Amino acid sequence: MRRSIMIALLALLALVVAAPTALAQGGPPEDFNLDVVVPAKDPTAEGSLGCDFALRVVITGKSKTIELPNGGFIVTAPGQNVTVTNVDTGEEATFNITGSTFASAPDKDGIVSNVITGRNLAFDPAGVFLNIGRFTFALDQSDPEDPTVFEQQEGKGQAIDVCELLS
Repeated sequence: MRRSIMIALLALLALVVAAPTALAQGGPPEDFNLDVVVPAKDPTAEGSLGCDFALRVVITGKSKTIELPNGGFIVTAPGQNVTVTNVDTGEEATFNITGSTFASAPDKDGIVSNVITGRNLAFDPAGVFLNIGRFTFALDQSDPEDPTVFEQQEGKGQAIDVCELLS
């Protein structure tokens, strides 16, 4: 469950991906609210995501998932904000995260390529980042119960280290 939550968070994306994907294709974005505590990163687990401390993530705003004919999807997040809180210290920060996520259909090996643009909260083995720009990453979803990072995020733009900011 922990890994699934963090993979979902990977692109704020991805928390949005945790929202129902059956939103009406032609309708406007719908209200989206999420409040979850992500456990501290496990230093003994390969590919563990997050910070060295538990992080509360509260997302509010609107979201829409557009399913593509090839099995991929696009997630938009207009007017969305996230408040992240270091559960140990109470230190918090709020960010506007109005970016988009483009995910491919899984390839023959179960790899899903993702492109995040704009402003997104991204979880990665290196930490948690507010990414502003265009970043890519890939997930191995051959085992849907245990998705893993296939390619860490990289891209052009600004990556603000949220873990450092809240520590």
